[in-house]
Amino acid sequence: MGRVVHGYGILAPHVELDLDSSRKTPFAHAMAGEGGSSPYSNHVAERYQDLFGRGIFAGKGLIDIEAFVRVARARPFPEEQVLSHDILEGGYLRAGFLADAHVSDGFPARQRSYFTRQERWVRGDWQNLPFLFKKRGLPALCRYQLFDNLRRSLIPPACLLAILMSLLAPAPAALALLLGGVLGVCGGHLFAALRCLGTGGLAMLSRDYYSGGLPAALGDFIRCALQMITLSQCAWVNLCAVSRGLWRSFVSRKNRLEWTTAAQGDASKGGLKSLLSLWPSLAAGALLILFGGAGQRLAGLALLADLLFAPLSAKPYSTST
Repeated sequence: MGRVVHGYGILAPHVELDLDSSRKTPFAHAMAGEGGSSPYSNHVAERYQDLFGRGIFAGKGLIDIEAFVRVARARPFPEEQVLSHDILEGGYLRAGFLADAHVSDGFPARQRSYFTRQERWVRGDWQNLPFLFKKRGLPALCRYQLFDNLRRSLIPPACLLAILMSLLAPAPAALALLLGGVLGVCGGHLFAALRCLGTGGLAMLSRDYYSGGLPAALGDFIRCALQMITLSQCAWVNLCAVSRGLWRSFVSRKNRLEWTTAAQGDASKGGLKSLLSLWPSLAAGALLILFGGAGQRLAGLALLADLLFAPLSAKPYSTST
């Protein structure tokens, strides 16, 4: 069969964001939240483990080397092709989620390095397109996880397209397209924030609510706004990653393992190149403001705000010695 069918070849802990990296810049703080872990709430759930008895592997965990070697010999990975390998390893080796074990991971300090990392992830997911077919031997759950990654990579372009198409649609349809595009990209954080505020019950009268519930809701509101502000940039990066992944996988068959780490992106200087990379926000925002109604203009202003947010949020916090 070429894969683990009983037990687990990988034990995957919960991945927390590193406290130091989430406090480097305003961008990292806003997008990553507080970071770190708390000893008072260190038990988390994972829906795949709860529902199907196997978790999803995110690249950090304990790997049974003997099982890995046996699986790799029975079903070797294609040479120079697999860039995003976590789900594949978790599928063939059968990953188990450790709910009470935590490891930390870093977070990009700047918007440019954040989207550089995202481009690599999305491109790697689309290069895994052949693994969706049953003949590759992956279980159905892991093929769904691969498909879900592809689906989610298309949400920002689809939302931006819906917002731009509202410029051409008649009034009722234009409003539906505009609201659908906005809620599609930032509705998750919006509903999470409203749930934090609305489901407190009697706990809303306690200090724990004001020290935990309200900051969590505020963080979701902030990330909701940032998802809208960076929508054009995210949509463009994802479209480029999808097209590169498909081209390199099925046409050129070159540079399929090319990637830049987030640390290398953070270390590189921004300057004019970083500002020029924001042209999708400028173009989409200008179109909405010049040719749209009140709702489209408001969305356009949000997109144009990225021209200020990206450089200002990249400045490191000052540290006192």
